[in-house]
Amino acid sequence: MIKFLYYLAGLALIIYGVVMFDWFYDDFTYGIAHITNPQYFARIFAPITSVYLGLYYLYCATRNKISLTSKISFFILVIGLLFSIIIMSFTPLIIGGPIPDYVRIMDNIWRVLMQSSIVLSVFFSFLSFFKKNYR
Repeated sequence: MIKFLYYLAGLALIIYGVVMFDWFYDDFTYGIAHITNPQYFARIFAPITSVYLGLYYLYCATRNKISLTSKISFFILVIGLLFSIIIMSFTPLIIGGPIPDYVRIMDNIWRVLMQSSIVLSVFFSFLSFFKKNYR
């Protein structure tokens, strides 16, 4: 069952990365010249990260190399993105007027949670690649 989830997540992340690259292609070429702007950095980093994680999960599934660190990488990504989407959907949208503190806190939580889950997932995938197997 976990192997099927790896296949599914890998294919979905690759397709998502290719679609994001296609959407942001004009910004991608412009963003290379303006890499210090965080908005353009994210538009360059997001498709590359998505394709990398997709290929990593497909590699783990096809080679039967699903280790503890690859499971940690997968579950951090899934749980982090799921919780951030749930918090994002319950954050009220305030247009005009003062923004309450709880709305700012909820908005900051889902934004930080989404980014940190992606970074931690990439970190654990690197650990999985460079970890020596002692069997």
